[in-house]
Formats: sequence, structure tokens, C-alpha cells
Amino acid sequence: MIQTYVFPCIFLIKYDNFQINKEKGGYHLKDNEIEEILQKENEEYKKLNVEHKVFKQRLTEIDKIKYLTPEDEIERKKIQKKKLAQKDRMAEIVREYKKKVNG
Repeated sequence: MIQTYVFPCIFLIKYDNFQINKEKGGYHLKDNEIEEILQKENEEYKKLNVEHKVFKQRLTEIDKIKYLTPEDEIERKKIQKKKLAQKDRMAEIVREYKKKVNG
């Protein structure tokens, strides 16, 4: 539910538990707040976030191995690339959301 409060020169839009401040033409919404909103509302973002955590956990497991086999090295590199691609897409979704909010 969106509620709008009007004060002299400042507009506050309350979105669930988040507050977007519009002052002098700019919105100020922190990335972590946007990420929380997207986690609730955007299925693609939610899926990417879950997969990103799985890849991060798998990399942690691989990094605990003292001596990696060539297969482990290859798997590690593939996971790193997938994890980075997902993080890039998540950042792109956040940027798109910022554009939408800034209208």
C-alpha cells in the first residue's frame, strides 16, 4: 500500500516498511532497500538471489579443499563465472528499478 505525505519541499512515499524521500527532484532509496523490495516482488530477482547463495556456498566448500583436482579447478571457475553473471543481472534489475522509481 502506498501512502503519500506532503511537507514543505519534501515528499515522503511510504512503501510497506520502506520510505522514499523525494527532495529537490531526487529519490533516495538505498540499494539494500531496493533489494528487499525486489526480493518480495520480482520472481527473477528472487530466483537469482537463491542460486547466487547456492553458488557462493559451493565455492566455500571447494575453497576448503587443500589440494584441488583439475576437475575441481574447472568446476570452481565455472561456478565463479555463473555467480558473477547472476550478480551482474541482479545489479541490472536494481538499476532498472531505480529508473522506474525515478520516473
